[in-house]
Amino acid sequence: MKVDLFTFGESLSVFITTDSDSVLTGKFYERVTAGAEVNVAVALARLGLKSKYFSRFGQDQLGEVMIKDIAAEGVDVTAVKRMPFFTGAMVRNPGKDAPVETTYLRKGSAASTIEASDISDEFITNARWVHTTGITCAISESGAAAVAHALARAKSLGVKSSFDLNLRRKLWSDEQAAKVLKPLAKDVEFLIGGESEYEVVFGSKDAKSVLKDANDRGCKI
Repeated sequence: MKVDLFTFGESLSVFITTDSDSVLTGKFYERVTAGAEVNVAVALARLGLKSKYFSRFGQDQLGEVMIKDIAAEGVDVTAVKRMPFFTGAMVRNPGKDAPVETTYLRKGSAASTIEASDISDEFITNARWVHTTGITCAISESGAAAVAHALARAKSLGVKSSFDLNLRRKLWSDEQAAKVLKPLAKDVEFLIGGESEYEVVFGSKDAKSVLKDANDRGCKI
């Protein structure tokens, strides 16, 4: 089936305190399914576009309910895999009256085993657009290889792509991020990031300098 967008990465079960603005004092939580890539897929589906999402989920109840959550939004999840690992999660406060507090439970998760062989040419050629992020690169070396593979194949197959730097300092150091992300920030239609992310990856937060560097690397916008 032809889709408007193909994307992949890790979805998390996010547990948010409902009775306190701090995880330290909260006793009650609500659970939602979220993730940088799946959020984009859901947003497009809500706009009436067709999106396909790939990930690896654990063979657990969290994985099962999360797949149902995503499918209920109209996103194609027929390609997802269930693995004998746990499904990733995050615990956080609402961040309304206090700074956001987040704790990740994702090292060694099912999605951290995503690899390049998961991303078939069929996924790419059946999409108008391929979207990737630096978070998938941060969770594992195999995830970074999958992103590199997807972007390279999209270019070779003539499919437009986007790459969101999406720096997560709780997942890796600035030095590690720059080493992995800079080589990937090329030959995409859209390169997405903020000033602090550009400074880490490109060594400058000056918009003109970053844009020129990105253009020289084959990024359109």
